Amino acid sequence: MVQHQVAPRVSVDVSYYRRWAGNFQVTDNRAVTAADFSSYSIVAPTQATFDSQGAKIPLPDDAAGRTTNGFFDVIPTKFGQTNNLVTLARKFGKQYDHWNGVDFTVNARMANGLTVQGGVSTGRQVTDNCAVRAALPEIAPTNPYCHVDFSLLTQTKLLGTYLIPKIDVQLAATFQNNPGPVIPATYNNPVGNIVGLGRPLASGAAFVSYNLVVPNSYFGERTTQLDLRMSKILRMSGKRVSINFDLANILNRNDILGVTTTYGAAWQTPTTILDPRLFKIGAQFDF
Repeated sequence: MVQHQVAPRVSVDVSYYRRWAGNFQVTDNRAVTAADFSSYSIVAPTQATFDSQGAKIPLPDDAAGRTTNGFFDVIPTKFGQTNNLVTLARKFGKQYDHWNGVDFTVNARMANGLTVQGGVSTGRQVTDNCAVRAALPEIAPTNPYCHVDFSLLTQTKLLGTYLIPKIDVQLAATFQNNPGPVIPATYNNPVGNIVGLGRPLASGAAFVSYNLVVPNSYFGERTTQLDLRMSKILRMSGKRVSINFDLANILNRNDILGVTTTYGAAWQTPTTILDPRLFKIGAQFDF
């Protein structure tokens, strides 16, 4: 982290973060080996028709009609056999989960009682368990995305407070702008779209369920929220009471927080939105 004063009462902070996980665990089915699995590919639909009016739900351009490799199916003579052992993933190959991010923050404390703080946080995650999955196909036979470079996610936040002198009333506002919800496209792809297996699935299933888009690569629109607070401060014999008046989501935005993730007629239908404008009264007693 680097902190520098750029002007009287004004400073800038720049921080770099790197996080990594380790000691991953896997479940090894010792009743089968990697040689007991056959690999295959699946061709995604270019555009599917779902409703009675013939409305079509388009996929992102990089997903429509794409052939995805890296699916596995156990041979029929081994289907259903289990002898599970939970052990460390590193016995079978390298697995990693890294996150790198940067925070940029500006802090300003003005002489007139105004305080402003704001900044931008951005980062990216990378995960990989391809070597482990190659040795143990049973851990995720229908999830071909063993290496994922997550999209760069950026948050913007701003906070301001001002204490009105003499009347002891404090005004505060917070603003935030965040990435939209991740949108998978889970689809029951018919076995007729399987390429390279040369036989029915060992389970006899008529479809393979998988995500048509690369995980954490497709997002909804960004969300924005503005909250306000007004506090009347009462001081009594060394104690302090604050009467708070909060107004959340003052813009009354209905930004989408969650959607239907199954690829079909309801795909991307909102399931959760920002709470509507909310007024709340509260009190805080400090002693």
